[in-house]
Amino acid sequence: MQGSEKHRKFYLNPLVDSPFNSKQKEASAKFSACCRKINTRRASPVYQRPYRVSESQKAAIKQKISTMLESGVIQHSSSPRACPIVLVKKKDGTEKFCIDYRKLSAFTTHDVYPIPRIDETLDALGKAQYFSSLDMALGYWQVQMAREDREKTAFVSPSGHYELM
Repeated sequence: MQGSEKHRKFYLNPLVDSPFNSKQKEASAKFSACCRKINTRRASPVYQRPYRVSESQKAAIKQKISTMLESGVIQHSSSPRACPIVLVKKKDGTEKFCIDYRKLSAFTTHDVYPIPRIDETLDALGKAQYFSSLDMALGYWQVQMAREDREKTAFVSPSGHYELM
């Protein structure tokens, strides 16, 4: 077995059935190497009603929530918090499912750390034999949420109350 074939077999083939496979549109694989945390400065919860949406948007929201429940991305919630759903129109005319976390973000303590210098990063990569870049199929939705912060991610739809897992 030659070097490039060996590399493909042992390093690239496992990615086909991983959270990084963009062919799996509703990937249920969770990226568990790290957990998302939400540090807030305020103990009292933010609660908003769902935004008004058309009947066709209600159907689209219901379908997306159903898919996310089946995939294990979200679960039903009894959190005192809730943020509304927003459907954002994309260039191709389809709608992207988003949650309006602006009020939650206003009370979030942001991590402060320096961004790596591009020139130093490129120097470090200059001698590398291989360079890889991975992008998860559903990125944000697939990174596991810390258990203690799940209730902070609660969102409300016309048909129910849910939170990220």
